[in-house]
Amino acid sequence: MIPQVSMSWATKPSTCKHCDNPIDTASPMVTAFFRDPKTKWNTRHYYHPQCWVQNGLEYLKANPYTERKTRDELTPEQKEVRNQILRKYASLRQRQRKLSKSNPKHAVLSMNIEAQIAQLMQDILPYGGVPRKWADEQTKYS
Repeated sequence: MIPQVSMSWATKPSTCKHCDNPIDTASPMVTAFFRDPKTKWNTRHYYHPQCWVQNGLEYLKANPYTERKTRDELTPEQKEVRNQILRKYASLRQRQRKLSKSNPKHAVLSMNIEAQIAQLMQDILPYGGVPRKWADEQTKYS
């Protein structure tokens, strides 16, 4: 949830969520309002301004910056080939989901689809590598 954050003067005494010290009336405070549309629970947290900054710095320390990984640039022709392979993979997975287990040829058809998917994994290697999601789905259908 992303909070709505505002800074204002405290109109009543409250307690800081970060340091548990009181926030006096007429002193500056930061209010973080969390709205959860799924459960319809709303919560409000109050902070001293310096505690709000400290809380953010602690979060950043716990979650350090990582360099964004970029895929090697593919030529437009390579991108088109990769997209064709991705579409073929999606088509095969869709056919596999629609297979009826009551069909006597279910095992043979499923193994045939798995063989085709294994071939697609070999085909996509030079075009940016195998997507991580494919490995996850491989264990799901095995």
